[in-house]
Amino acid sequence: MNFSVLFLLSNKFVLTGWLLLLIAPKWKYTSRISTYICVLMLSVIYSIIIIHSLSGFDWRSFSTLQNVRKLFQSDEALLAGWIHYLAFDLFMGVYILKQTQELKISHLFNLFLLPLTFLFGPLGYTVFMSIKIYKSKNETHY
Repeated sequence: MNFSVLFLLSNKFVLTGWLLLLIAPKWKYTSRISTYICVLMLSVIYSIIIIHSLSGFDWRSFSTLQNVRKLFQSDEALLAGWIHYLAFDLFMGVYILKQTQELKISHLFNLFLLPLTFLFGPLGYTVFMSIKIYKSKNETHY
Protein backbone atom coordinates (compact mmCIF):
# COMPACT_ATOMS: atom_id res chain seq x y z
CA MET A 1 0.00 0.00 0.00
CA ASN A 2 1.50 3.36 -1.01
CA PHE A 3 0.72 5.64 1.91
CA SER A 4 1.89 8.82 0.17
CA VAL A 5 -0.53 8.25 -2.70
CA LEU A 6 -3.40 7.47 -0.31
CA PHE A 7 -2.57 10.65 1.61
CA LEU A 8 -2.73 12.80 -1.54
CA LEU A 9 -5.91 11.10 -2.81
CA SER A 10 -7.64 11.48 0.55
CA ASN A 11 -6.75 15.17 0.72
CA LYS A 12 -8.11 15.80 -2.76
CA PHE A 13 -11.18 13.63 -2.24
CA VAL A 14 -12.26 15.38 0.97
CA LEU A 15 -12.19 18.73 -0.82
CA THR A 16 -15.19 17.60 -2.88
CA GLY A 17 -17.33 17.50 0.23
CA TRP A 18 -16.02 20.78 1.61
CA LEU A 19 -16.48 22.62 -1.69
CA LEU A 20 -20.07 21.39 -1.92
CA LEU A 21 -20.76 22.67 1.60
CA LEU A 22 -19.30 26.05 0.70
CA ILE A 23 -20.61 26.66 -2.83
CA ALA A 24 -23.78 24.56 -3.03
CA PRO A 25 -25.14 24.56 0.53
CA LYS A 26 -28.81 24.35 -0.49
CA TRP A 27 -28.45 21.76 -3.23
CA LYS A 28 -30.44 18.69 -2.17
CA TYR A 29 -27.48 16.36 -2.76
CA THR A 30 -24.79 18.35 -0.94
CA SER A 31 -25.08 16.74 2.48
CA ARG A 32 -25.76 13.32 0.95
CA ILE A 33 -22.62 13.41 -1.20
CA SER A 34 -20.53 14.88 1.61
CA THR A 35 -21.72 12.31 4.15
CA TYR A 36 -22.62 9.15 2.25
CA ILE A 37 -19.86 9.33 -0.32
CA CYS A 38 -16.99 11.45 1.01
CA VAL A 39 -17.13 10.66 4.74
CA LEU A 40 -18.08 7.04 4.09
CA MET A 41 -15.26 6.52 1.58
CA LEU A 42 -12.73 8.05 3.97
CA SER A 43 -14.11 5.83 6.73
CA VAL A 44 -13.70 2.75 4.53
CA ILE A 45 -10.09 3.67 3.71
CA TYR A 46 -9.43 4.31 7.41
CA SER A 47 -11.01 0.96 8.32
CA ILE A 48 -8.88 -0.92 5.79
CA ILE A 49 -5.70 0.67 7.15
CA ILE A 50 -6.69 -0.05 10.76
CA ILE A 51 -7.71 -3.66 10.05
CA HIS A 52 -4.45 -4.15 8.15
CA SER A 53 -2.44 -2.93 11.13
CA LEU A 54 -4.43 -4.62 13.94
CA SER A 55 -2.03 -7.53 14.26
CA GLY A 56 0.56 -5.22 15.80
CA PHE A 57 -1.87 -3.12 17.83
CA ASP A 58 -1.29 -2.70 21.53
CA TRP A 59 -4.07 -0.99 23.49
CA ARG A 60 -1.40 0.67 25.65
CA SER A 61 -0.40 2.74 22.60
CA PHE A 62 -2.93 5.33 23.77
CA SER A 63 -2.04 5.23 27.47
CA THR A 64 0.61 7.96 27.51
CA LEU A 65 1.63 10.85 25.31
CA GLN A 66 4.99 9.16 24.70
CA ASN A 67 3.24 5.99 23.52
CA VAL A 68 1.02 7.96 21.14
CA ARG A 69 4.10 9.74 19.77
CA LYS A 70 5.74 6.37 19.25
CA LEU A 71 2.61 4.97 17.58
CA PHE A 72 2.47 7.83 15.08
CA GLN A 73 6.06 7.30 13.96
CA SER A 74 4.64 4.68 11.62
CA ASP A 75 3.44 6.05 8.25
CA GLU A 76 0.52 3.65 8.38
CA ALA A 77 -0.68 4.94 11.77
CA LEU A 78 -0.02 8.55 10.79
CA LEU A 79 -2.09 8.15 7.61
CA ALA A 80 -4.92 6.46 9.54
CA GLY A 81 -4.90 9.32 12.04
CA TRP A 82 -4.95 11.90 9.26
CA ILE A 83 -7.85 10.22 7.46
CA HIS A 84 -9.65 10.01 10.79
CA TYR A 85 -9.31 13.82 11.07
CA LEU A 86 -10.48 14.37 7.50
CA ALA A 87 -13.57 12.19 7.93
CA PHE A 88 -14.68 13.54 11.28
CA ASP A 89 -14.02 17.18 10.43
CA LEU A 90 -16.10 16.85 7.25
CA PHE A 91 -18.82 15.07 9.20
CA MET A 92 -18.80 18.01 11.63
CA GLY A 93 -18.91 20.42 8.68
CA VAL A 94 -22.08 18.74 7.38
CA TYR A 95 -23.59 18.98 10.86
CA ILE A 96 -22.71 22.68 11.12
CA LEU A 97 -24.20 23.39 7.69
CA LYS A 98 -27.47 21.62 8.58
CA GLN A 99 -27.67 23.36 11.94
CA THR A 100 -27.01 26.83 10.53
CA GLN A 101 -29.68 26.25 7.91
CA GLU A 102 -32.21 25.13 10.54
CA LEU A 103 -31.33 28.11 12.74
CA LYS A 104 -31.56 30.43 9.72
CA ILE A 105 -28.02 31.66 10.25
CA SER A 106 -26.64 33.37 7.16
CA HIS A 107 -24.41 31.27 4.93
CA LEU A 108 -21.89 34.10 5.20
CA PHE A 109 -21.04 32.72 8.65
CA ASN A 110 -20.38 29.34 7.03
CA LEU A 111 -17.87 30.92 4.67
CA PHE A 112 -15.85 31.49 7.84
CA LEU A 113 -16.99 28.53 9.97
CA LEU A 114 -16.53 25.74 7.44
CA PRO A 115 -12.92 26.53 6.49
CA LEU A 116 -12.17 26.98 10.20
CA THR A 117 -13.65 23.54 10.87
CA PHE A 118 -11.77 22.04 7.91
CA LEU A 119 -8.46 23.36 9.22
CA PHE A 120 -9.03 23.20 12.99
CA GLY A 121 -12.08 20.93 13.55
CA PRO A 122 -12.92 21.48 17.23
CA LEU A 123 -12.17 25.21 17.01
CA GLY A 124 -14.72 25.58 14.20
CA TYR A 125 -17.25 23.62 16.23
CA THR A 126 -16.58 25.79 19.29
CA VAL A 127 -17.15 28.98 17.29
CA PHE A 128 -20.32 27.48 15.79
CA MET A 129 -21.67 26.52 19.21
CA SER A 130 -20.89 30.02 20.52
CA ILE A 131 -22.91 31.53 17.67
CA LYS A 132 -25.72 29.02 18.24
CA ILE A 133 -25.88 29.77 21.98
CA TYR A 134 -25.72 33.52 21.38
CA LYS A 135 -28.48 33.31 18.78
CA SER A 136 -30.73 31.16 20.98
CA LYS A 137 -30.31 33.49 23.98
CA ASN A 138 -31.11 36.57 21.91
CA GLU A 139 -34.15 34.97 20.29
CA THR A 140 -35.76 34.26 23.67
CA HIS A 141 -35.77 37.98 24.46
CA TYR A 142 -38.18 38.91 21.65
